Amino acid sequence: MKTHKGRILEKVEKKNIIDCIYCGFIHVHPSPSKEEVSRLYQSNYYSNEKPLYIKRNIEDEKWWQSVFKDRLQTIDEFRKTDGKRLLEFGSGPGLFLKYAKKDGWDVIGVEASQIAAEFSKKKGLRIIETLFEDLDTRSLGLFDCVALFEVLEHVAFAKETLVTANKLLKTGGVICLSIPNEYNPLQNVVRQANKIKTYWLVPKIHINYFTIDSISRLLEKCGFKVVYMEATFPMELFILMGDNYLGNDKLGRLVHGRRKRFDILLSKYNNQLKRNFYRSLTELGIGRSITMYARKI
Repeated sequence: MKTHKGRILEKVEKKNIIDCIYCGFIHVHPSPSKEEVSRLYQSNYYSNEKPLYIKRNIEDEKWWQSVFKDRLQTIDEFRKTDGKRLLEFGSGPGLFLKYAKKDGWDVIGVEASQIAAEFSKKKGLRIIETLFEDLDTRSLGLFDCVALFEVLEHVAFAKETLVTANKLLKTGGVICLSIPNEYNPLQNVVRQANKIKTYWLVPKIHINYFTIDSISRLLEKCGFKVVYMEATFPMELFILMGDNYLGNDKLGRLVHGRRKRFDILLSKYNNQLKRNFYRSLTELGIGRSITMYARKI
């Protein structure tokens, strides 16, 4: 059995949050069992934890299309393969698969939730309904890109997930993943300024907590070379400017709408400025999430 050991950073909901010296990143300890993860994502996630997730993704589709356009262009720029086969793990309602398919990719999604999988299938997408750990990789062949968007923080076996992704990629293929950028400098300022607890810790659904450095190291350990990274809008700025949306869903949607408008207008009138801006944020370690592009070596 794998050993986990490290400094305890926090104790939340009877769970220790440790900076694990063996894994190289912060995670919940003890980790949930495979059965617990399966029960959460196959049965409860979209009904209990995120009941508005699919509805709001559809509402945000115009914004997501601008995000996906950038991601696919970057994947094409850095991959060194000739095909266009794409596998997305944790494909949710299938918006990225839908966009990539329209762009000429042969797409397959892996999704544990029956609700999300059925929604995607009705859109004509090929979805394998299973946990990634149970995926029969031998029957799938190799891919030019593997995508994991807001997934790695949820899995009990982060390193093993990336190793599997590596095996599914052709040499020169690209993994594209996005993760929340936790323990970042702006978060720490928000916590201190508002005299609140470490608000980004949600151990029931977020098992792992990555920084830019820790996810970069992990990718390299799993046979990848990081080729590009960029951030998303630093949502903490809204809190520091007086719009504290923490625990306030209505205000959260309002400031999210402002972020969307910012992105969409920059995409329309100067997309390269937007890309440069978000790239530069990674040098400061800030941005609400980080999108990493790494090539299989």
